[in-house]
Amino acid sequence: MLILIGVWSGLLLDFCLGDPRLAVHPIRLIGHLASFSERKLRGLQHRVRPRLLGCVAVVIVLSVTLYTVLLV
Repeated sequence: MLILIGVWSGLLLDFCLGDPRLAVHPIRLIGHLASFSERKLRGLQHRVRPRLLGCVAVVIVLSVTLYTVLLV
């Protein structure tokens, strides 16, 4: 029940506050990193399986995010 309350609270806050508009917000930076890594990895698509490239993109984004959090 507590998880359900947390999910609904998060959805309500997201609906009320919306997405961040600041360019330096961490969520936006992670989104830019994901787009950038996907764009760069798509050039290798004819040589490597797309699913593997998707996994590599996820590992890149998660690694950079975790490393950045640990630095702060």
